Amino acid sequence: MHLATHFHQAPAHLRLLIVMRAVAIVAMATVYLCFDCFLDIHVPFAAVGGVLGFYALLDVATLLRLRNPAPIGSRETEMAPGQLVFGISQGATDMALRERSVADILDIGFDGYAIGGLSVGEERGVMLRTVSATTAMMPADRPRYFMGIGDPDGVVEMIARGVDMFDCVLPTRLGRTGAALVPGGRINLRNARFARDEAPLVEGCTCPACTTFSRAYIRHLITQEEIVGLRLLTLHNLHTVIALTQTARESIIAGRFAAFRESEPC
Repeated sequence: MHLATHFHQAPAHLRLLIVMRAVAIVAMATVYLCFDCFLDIHVPFAAVGGVLGFYALLDVATLLRLRNPAPIGSRETEMAPGQLVFGISQGATDMALRERSVADILDIGFDGYAIGGLSVGEERGVMLRTVSATTAMMPADRPRYFMGIGDPDGVVEMIARGVDMFDCVLPTRLGRTGAALVPGGRINLRNARFARDEAPLVEGCTCPACTTFSRAYIRHLITQEEIVGLRLLTLHNLHTVIALTQTARESIIAGRFAAFRESEPC
């Protein structure tokens, strides 16, 4: 595998599909998404609407090579049994690029469809409007995946807009920095006010941290730089988000998601 940097005039030769196939089979991932850009393509920025359009086309090029790495219509890039392949729509908040990107990946055809290029600093209202418009373009019988949101309020709002799946580093990152997700927001266990707090992180939570240890003890572990403290917070945060999505699923099945959305203290 040879990769030249963008500072060189020579084209970049990267056996991307071989790498993608090897990673997919070895990792045994359940859902497999293409890379966000493909190096072996040269399209002038001006011809595709600037940088955003360039990256939207890069993704389509990657997807085409994933689905048809040899002659058109072939499928040499085999996945491990049970693996799904999702196509990623790009375009940031530019709806013209979004429409073009979604149309392209629908034309290729995938097991599910992901929304990329958002939750990277744009205003949340703009992001939510973009998600609403994008999910409306996607088929209702295929799962929809939002790339990069993990705060409880954001997860609920994505579900309300037709998103089924999520990934984000937020719950684990908060845990590694000493913070716990609680109803209404988060708490920083490094604060001195928790030094003698014998309550669990969240009353009624069934995670290993809340059923076994107090806020005071977890704070002690963190201030003494015991790694188990950060692991307990990580477990709690993941449990919180998973429980939230499970409750959301149950409320959808019961036909009361709107009430759940209004009452959930995210």
